[in-house]
Amino acid sequence: AFLQGPWAARLACVRPDGRPHVIPVWQEWDGESFYVIVWKGSQWAGYVLQNPNVSLTVDEPWPPLRRVVVNGTAHSVEPGDGAVNLERLLRRMARRYLGQASAADPGQVSHAFRIDPDALRGWQGLSGGGGR
Repeated sequence: AFLQGPWAARLACVRPDGRPHVIPVWQEWDGESFYVIVWKGSQWAGYVLQNPNVSLTVDEPWPPLRRVVVNGTAHSVEPGDGAVNLERLLRRMARRYLGQASAADPGQVSHAFRIDPDALRGWQGLSGGGGR
């Protein structure tokens, strides 16, 4: 239920020079994979295409301080890819994050990534004080 809330994620990827890059992204969890959209002009998409090993963190800034950390592999989802309809994905995310599906223009999205978790861990509360 936590991952269905309007929580933006932070995606960590690796730049070609080896330095880390972290970017806030809209995310959707389908029970098996995360989906993140790429706005046109985003540089981080190229980093992920070159090195698909990523980390994703979804958290809330107030109690009960729930969070999920994912290490996984990103797979590009291009427009016209039959597995995911990007326009419907964007509408769902816009409704969730902005409160209205019509607020986001599909022409602003270049593609999306599906992130398949290798490891997924969740917490509630502060380190050492909360349950998993």
